[in-house]
Amino acid sequence: MQIKNTHLDKIKLLSESKNTLLFFGAIVAIGPLGMDAYLPAIPSIAEEMNTSIISVNNTLSYFLVGYGIGQFFGGPLSDQIGRKKIGAFGLFVFIIASFLIARSNQILNIQILRVIQAIGGGFSTVICLASVRDIFGPVDAGRKYAVVSMIMLVCPVIAPSLGTFLLKINWQAIFIFLAIYASGVLFFYLNFIPETHSNPQPTINFKPILKQHYQVIKHRVNDRLLPLLYIFTVMAAVGVLMCFLTNSSLIYMEFYNVSPTTFPVLFAVNVIFMIFCTNISMKKMKTVNPQRLLRIGLTIQGVACLGLFLLEWTEIAKLEYIVPLIVVAVGSIGLISPCASAIFISFFSKRAGSASAMMSFSVFTSGSVLGLVSGALFNNSLTPVFGIMLGSSILANILAHITPVLDSTYLNKEKNIL
Repeated sequence: MQIKNTHLDKIKLLSESKNTLLFFGAIVAIGPLGMDAYLPAIPSIAEEMNTSIISVNNTLSYFLVGYGIGQFFGGPLSDQIGRKKIGAFGLFVFIIASFLIARSNQILNIQILRVIQAIGGGFSTVICLASVRDIFGPVDAGRKYAVVSMIMLVCPVIAPSLGTFLLKINWQAIFIFLAIYASGVLFFYLNFIPETHSNPQPTINFKPILKQHYQVIKHRVNDRLLPLLYIFTVMAAVGVLMCFLTNSSLIYMEFYNVSPTTFPVLFAVNVIFMIFCTNISMKKMKTVNPQRLLRIGLTIQGVACLGLFLLEWTEIAKLEYIVPLIVVAVGSIGLISPCASAIFISFFSKRAGSASAMMSFSVFTSGSVLGLVSGALFNNSLTPVFGIMLGSSILANILAHITPVLDSTYLNKEKNIL
């Protein structure tokens, strides 16, 4: 029987293909690759450009700002004209900016181009959660996206080691690689992945964007602003990760004099534990309420952050003491993020792109602020960094425990789904 060339037929084929989640994992990987691959090169870039490590380190915070902006606008636009146009445009911008960074010789140019590169990355990755929701529906989207997240998490394991290897050529080789990788993803997207939006519009209308985000923020579930509560919870929890990412090279390579060869190993251990936690969340979400898993993950994170702060405050924060605690504090995101994302995205249908964008914009913008603040407060002590991580985790725990536990019946109420 010949398959009709309809939207539903294409979506069905995507839902049945094992390569679908692998592809969206490859797109989402643009984010961690853009953030992590150049971390080992930060001291080299600072030395070559005769600037401080903090100035180069701050380019990661600028990247997070651009990434959030890209997701903020990309999500609502994907709700209008479709996921594919927005994703492809974002990949194109990322490619061009990566090549231009490789040709830059001034830190100001790199800072500006990192924002542009990140905006492209935000456009390309924001469509992934919405696309998975388009393909698999609200019930299965959380578990399927956990698979995408786990594929994505392999990249931070590889990225710093890859950056160290490419650094043997020069730091520019890292950004040339990013451009080549994104080019391959773009080629596959244009030729093999159909549009997943059921009813894309032919033209863009920028006026409704803020309105769409406002609808996400004010959306009520069981007459409570639960989506907004989940946004703030994830902002606070992932703030721990963002604060570490922004300062990871400073913590390990500058404060503890870890070599560029050892740094990727220490960094990878965090991600391996995160993958382990993500795998647990994928399996347990089938039988355990995701919100209960979320609370467990946040409690584990909070205890680890408290340990880091106390070790630094009492001046006994040796490397062998802080590494396991950082691994737990950062890796627990693998348990926290999939559970929170599964619940949050289930509140939305037609506004799934805007909802995903609002969540990502909030997380990355707040993460960039935390990174800049912790860097500015750095005074040859890690107390400000670990203090901010602890404060973020405490806030996330408070928010998660005041949010009521939901059962699946809320999905059956039409007013609960936007």
